Amino acid sequence: METILLLTRFPMRKHLLDRLVDMSMVLIHEIESDSKHVSFVLRKNKILSFGVNKSMQTHPLASKLNCRFSTIHSELSAILRAKKKTDFDDVTLVSIRLSSESMTKGVPIFRNSKPCPSCQKLILANPEITRVIYTTDQGYRDWE
Repeated sequence: METILLLTRFPMRKHLLDRLVDMSMVLIHEIESDSKHVSFVLRKNKILSFGVNKSMQTHPLASKLNCRFSTIHSELSAILRAKKKTDFDDVTLVSIRLSSESMTKGVPIFRNSKPCPSCQKLILANPEITRVIYTTDQGYRDWE
């Protein structure tokens, strides 16, 4: 069951969320597709890795997990990078989607970044991921 999280109750430090959004605002300029997704893998509030959407690419791991992607999703990219670290355990995946207008207006405009069905399979196949947070038009949500 999903619930909207209020920042006052958010167990992750607010300045960390602000930092992730600031980093996303820089990274979205590198994303070629219209979907401006950036994902981060965190452990104990420290960034292990990040990933962005990459259009017209896919990854061999997707077929092994019986998932189909027309692009490399930011979640997949962040998870693969994080798995190369020795401390990939009890991690949080944060997925942020910003509107293309964020680039022109210079302020973050959140959009829904709930993991797609294929990314959900990928997340469930990695029990080391103990929490998933994603943006909505209204803020952040936990995926359970």
